[in-house]
Amino acid sequence: MMNPMNLIGLLKGRNPQELVMSMIQGNNINDPMINDLIKYAQNNDMENVNKIAENYFNQRGMNFQKELNNLMSMLK
Repeated sequence: MMNPMNLIGLLKGRNPQELVMSMIQGNNINDPMINDLIKYAQNNDMENVNKIAENYFNQRGMNFQKELNNLMSMLK
């Protein structure tokens, strides 16, 4: 997992969506959930992107909204 400070450095001056998409596609991940996530993101279907993210975090005992808020506060 990437250090949040390294991630912030990568985001500066770049489109975060493009950065994440290139990271995912560059790893040649062959996971149906990731493939669905890419498809939804490319189609700007944020409702399903959020559902996948919420399910992912819930499966790991984490709260998606809380973690997203933490990330957003670090980027300010």
